[in-house]
Amino acid sequence: MFCGNCGTQNADGAVFCAGCGAPLNQAQQPSYPQQPQYAPPSYPQQPAVQEYYPPQPAYPQQPVSMPHQKAPADSKKKMWMTILIASVSVAVIAIVLLFVLGGGSGFSNPEDAALSFVEGSLTGDWDMCEAAIYPDMIDEDLKSEFERDVMQELGSLGIEADNIAIKSSEDVDSYELEYLDQWMREDYGVSVTDARYVRVSYEYSVWGMTASDSYSVTVVEIDGSWYVIPD
Repeated sequence: MFCGNCGTQNADGAVFCAGCGAPLNQAQQPSYPQQPQYAPPSYPQQPAVQEYYPPQPAYPQQPVSMPHQKAPADSKKKMWMTILIASVSVAVIAIVLLFVLGGGSGFSNPEDAALSFVEGSLTGDWDMCEAAIYPDMIDEDLKSEFERDVMQELGSLGIEADNIAIKSSEDVDSYELEYLDQWMREDYGVSVTDARYVRVSYEYSVWGMTASDSYSVTVVEIDGSWYVIPD
């Protein structure tokens, strides 16, 4: 008798297999491999469709309309002199006069030079401005332009200045003094021995309204006299 478990031949009547010890009195069932379970094929999932939104172009914003500014006049020696800055409520009235004029004898102190220059600018008085400007900065051809343009601007706006006074006066630093001295040496052949920032305050009336403001000028000492120099 053959063992159905290991195939060992055993004696007839044997109860257990001599090879593997399996009982021989039971019907031996052939061993079949286990049938594999069927698994359905897996398919890749369909990716979710994402909606495409093309980028929106950035449209330029409407530029803010800026008030037209008068182009500066050409200056032979490129001298900038800001004459009047007046504020009325939320509106700002700026009169900027560019000129190379002058020919004054100067003043004994920086405050008087600043007062003469600013008051002359606010009132359209050329003689007061001229007295505060260094003589070598003169250009008589532009004198008439100054008087005409300043008086025209002041007259059209109806500006009246009053209570013109010194608000503050302080020394410039050493670097600014050195710069002013070098500039005047190169352009006019004179030395600047001292310099100050002088701020002049004033009140003004325009369009029936009254307000106050201040304006700062740089004043230099040349040969013992003080003159206003543009910033």
